[in-house]
Amino acid sequence: VYAAVNRLDRAGRLPQRYFGAYTLFLRRDLPGAIASLKALGERFNSDRVRIDTLKVYLDGVIESRTGHLLEDYSDMPGNRGGSLLSREELTALILELDREGLHLHVHTIGDQAVRTTLDAVEDAREALGRPQRIRIALTHLQLIDRDDWHRFAELEVIAQFTPAWHGHDVPFYEDALGERVTHTYPVRPLLDSGAVVNFSSDVYFPSEWHDGSASPFTGMQVGHRRQFREDAPDGPRNGPENERLPLEVLVDGYTRSGAWQLGQEATLGTLEPGKRADFIVLDEDLFTMDPSIIHTVKPDLVVIDGTTVSTDGN
Repeated sequence: VYAAVNRLDRAGRLPQRYFGAYTLFLRRDLPGAIASLKALGERFNSDRVRIDTLKVYLDGVIESRTGHLLEDYSDMPGNRGGSLLSREELTALILELDREGLHLHVHTIGDQAVRTTLDAVEDAREALGRPQRIRIALTHLQLIDRDDWHRFAELEVIAQFTPAWHGHDVPFYEDALGERVTHTYPVRPLLDSGAVVNFSSDVYFPSEWHDGSASPFTGMQVGHRRQFREDAPDGPRNGPENERLPLEVLVDGYTRSGAWQLGQEATLGTLEPGKRADFIVLDEDLFTMDPSIIHTVKPDLVVIDGTTVSTDGN
């Protein structure tokens, strides 16, 4: 993939900025992970391409009962899932990444995976005698124990949610989670505590690349309504009412706060003098249109560095 992106980049035909990562799936690859990441950056980094993040798949998912939980799965006593790395291994990894100036992005579905990562960040900061210089983000965050809500802000850890998943999924997860299903994806308490919160897409079926699932506008609609895009407006919603996020929060999370995670807040994320002229123009006003069709929005115009790279949604 990076080689293909590089070919477009060298030919002057890459119509976007591309931030990439080296992904750690297997424990056996841990010793060489940072070297592999650095090699990718040395080979492909340019003005429009930046590969400077290690992504760690720390735990699994609730569906397969492999997300790492603080308490057993309700329908599988004795099983809490598991994590790829221990607290100590993560701490050592954070310290090395900090020395190299490389960012960390951690897949954390379960509340134990979240706590393990926060504990490792805390240990690393203590060892450094200062806050980390790199950006550390935890992504998905389906379950976060309330005792850890305040720690994201305190430890300067970015909370990255996937709002396209935030619809009414209670019946689907109730067997696995029991009462814990009543407040999944707790965005609001992290916002209220002052944490940096941003948003992403996450698609894994080929059909999702064609049906708009990867679109940030799908995420904005679902995050705003707490219903999946196909749900009736008067249907059930997921979680407490205050989790229906204002569109201003969602737009900020897809722009300004996203640039913060990438370490690009000085040049990207907002329209300001001195920053890159990267922006889109829409034919709809997100704040006045019917919120049940936000997922259909496509930009009329996409501009990168002041140059038009796309028109009419193409």
